[in-house]
Amino acid sequence: MTNESASRANEDLRPVQDWENRAVNGMAHSVKRIFEEDIESAKKLRERQEAYEKSLPKDPVEALRAIVNTLDSMEDLDSRYYPIKASIELLYELACKEGVFQDTEVRHSVYWLLCKAKDALCVLEAEHTKARAIARQFCPHHTPFEA
Repeated sequence: MTNESASRANEDLRPVQDWENRAVNGMAHSVKRIFEEDIESAKKLRERQEAYEKSLPKDPVEALRAIVNTLDSMEDLDSRYYPIKASIELLYELACKEGVFQDTEVRHSVYWLLCKAKDALCVLEAEHTKARAIARQFCPHHTPFEA
């Protein structure tokens, strides 16, 4: 195919292909009213995202203080994260016991999922603790650790 025939093929009228429609999340084949509603909804969401990002602290010290205040310690009973950790630990202990899950296949599946959840939680907890420590060192009231 030459460049001339390729450009002519692109100019020929042809329907929007399924893959093209999927590439724009189905909006090419949607009814005009729905298309316009989707565009309006997207505009509102974009405006909300812009307002949220503008509300975030811009000063580095204020940003780090906000991070420290946002990330609760996962060990505190009042933490938002504690119920997740406690639930995984409890379910893990139950899955290890014989008789709780009668079906062996179910027990093995639950055990495998909970092992993965525990591993992920350990990684999350370590990263969470590290992020708090990094942010905390920039807070004005922080006293550096000395051995």
